[in-house]
Amino acid sequence: MVFGKVLSLNVSSEKGVPKHKVKRAFLKAHWGIVNDAHAGTKGREISLLPVEAIRKFLPEQVKRWTPGEYSENITISGIPLEKLQVGNILRVGDSVVEIMHIGKDVFHDEGRPFVVSREGRFGNVLKDGWVRVGDKVSVINPVRIGILVASDKGFHGERVDKSGPAIEEIAKLMGGRKVFYKVVPDDEEVIYSTMKEWVDSGEVDLIFTSGGTGFSQRDVTPDATSKLIDKEILGFPEIMRVVGYTVSPRAILSRAIAGISGKVMIVNLPGSVKAVRESMGLIVEPLAHGMDILLGRETDHA
Repeated sequence: MVFGKVLSLNVSSEKGVPKHKVKRAFLKAHWGIVNDAHAGTKGREISLLPVEAIRKFLPEQVKRWTPGEYSENITISGIPLEKLQVGNILRVGDSVVEIMHIGKDVFHDEGRPFVVSREGRFGNVLKDGWVRVGDKVSVINPVRIGILVASDKGFHGERVDKSGPAIEEIAKLMGGRKVFYKVVPDDEEVIYSTMKEWVDSGEVDLIFTSGGTGFSQRDVTPDATSKLIDKEILGFPEIMRVVGYTVSPRAILSRAIAGISGKVMIVNLPGSVKAVRESMGLIVEPLAHGMDILLGRETDHA
């Protein structure tokens, strides 16, 4: 994993005026830096300037430049420019940010180098968190995900699936990028064959299923999953049931399982959007670390 750091944090109460430096800032999900004038601008909630961009495109400016000089929200260093492309996910301090744009569509020089306009990275905040000067910045490794929704009503068009989009949204926090998505009936053979096809394709690292984890005769997702996995992972479904029990005692009725098939992890999730969000909120960070180990990106199991 590539690491960098925060050199400067800069905010302003109005647009079009110089920003002033602060020692820490709170990044609010789907909004930006609290108390900054540019917060709330969709696709450009915050601006980041990698010092590497100045070194590459304005080498004559480096000696005279100081972090924050170009009114960017966050000045960072140590991350290669090729790791800061549209779609990349960054962990910045306690927050998570997705890169949405490189540079602005329109910019004006007005006698000075507007390097932020040309080479700044603009992004949206995916996860709340404090960021402080000196905090670590890291690029979250991408994870290819498949989303399989087991629902008779969804398959027959009697219900619009909302759990799949919720899974995709939250999976971004671990660098998740959707490559497969399918709604299938509550049929054990169909669920099994679909997951096996995805596993055998080599195009997916992690499969989330949604629905079919209860007691009814048509709830067969864990049964299909158990036929496919080589190693069972107990922790994820355990914590989902235990914490879920504090919200509703019926959560312990879930038969959800998780495991590994080859080099693909499979995790059963509930069918409701609310339960999906609660469950994924519990597991997304340790799951990201587990995926790095499974894919050989990390060797530290601590």
